[in-house]
Amino acid sequence: MSPVTFVVIISAGLAVVLTWLFRKLFRSTEGPAFSAEWWENFSAERYIPIANLLSEEDFTYMRHLPGYEAGAERAFRDRRVKICRAYLTDMREDFGRLQALGQALIVAGKADASFQDKLFEQKVRFTRAWWMVRIELEAYRFGVGQVHAGRLVELLDGTVAQIQPVMQPA
Repeated sequence: MSPVTFVVIISAGLAVVLTWLFRKLFRSTEGPAFSAEWWENFSAERYIPIANLLSEEDFTYMRHLPGYEAGAERAFRDRRVKICRAYLTDMREDFGRLQALGQALIVAGKADASFQDKLFEQKVRFTRAWWMVRIELEAYRFGVGQVHAGRLVELLDGTVAQIQPVMQPA
């Protein structure tokens, strides 16, 4: 490969990455809408199945069944990964709603400045954990490692626990 070709390939790759970052940073920051009905019906418990969705026990059991085929296991794993991705998308949207609700409480004067710090801390923790699960999920797709999604459920529940006392008087 000539030096010119190498520079062109690197430049094109950098341009694609910068374009993606620019779009990500400057697109609408409007989060998912929340409502009183959503808040009353929301429970982090609806996400508990994600913790067991990718359990290796199911695959171990499947391998011991008569007529087992590796292709069937691969298809089963792919379906489970797809379901897990849907859960992750919903979790991120619900977390965004919780964050928006928390910000609305701050703007309305129902919460103090320390509440905003707690919300930010939860956002950092959730975002980090969410991306770790996404990375683990991609590795898991190829049969490598485990996915530890239970932490996300705990973080959602923790955010709800921080908002609930502020919502009580509201």
